[in-house]
Amino acid sequence: MKAKLTFVSLLIILFFTACKSAPKKTILTTQNLSLIEVEQMVANSMKPEDFLLKLGSPSEKFVENEAEIWIYYDPKTDAQRLNLTFDKSKSLKSVSWIPSYNEPESQLANVLARYPRVKFKPIDTRRAGHDVLSTETVYSDKESMSIFHSDATPRVEAIGWYKKSADSKLSQTKNELPVK
Repeated sequence: MKAKLTFVSLLIILFFTACKSAPKKTILTTQNLSLIEVEQMVANSMKPEDFLLKLGSPSEKFVENEAEIWIYYDPKTDAQRLNLTFDKSKSLKSVSWIPSYNEPESQLANVLARYPRVKFKPIDTRRAGHDVLSTETVYSDKESMSIFHSDATPRVEAIGWYKKSADSKLSQTKNELPVK
């Protein structure tokens, strides 16, 4: 048992050392990108070239399962802020917004109140694995939007919009947009 704990401790130290020594990432060129702007992008189902004009080049860009994924980092904290996924036809497939700790959207009650027409249902994703306990609950309408909530912190880790099928738009209805 003691050897197992030592091994896990070593892995954790290696992980944090690797994170600290990772090369500096480029960050969002738009200094004050807001959730409202992200919601407008979702509503307009922008193309990659539109995002490049609005946000500049992504901090990271890679291909996974025929999808191109772009990641943008916050200019103040260098933390991950916005993820975009495009399908092979360059259509916007999903958007994830990661709220900062000090934003109202980092609190679950505020996000649920922001989207009153979306019928979110909690999907308990707590899983116990070998030396791991996940404490995240996903709230989803199973159609086009999800909220990823950390039960441990407690805070909203991400707000996501996605296409359910290849022929649907990212935002088929205006239900995903907040009521003003």
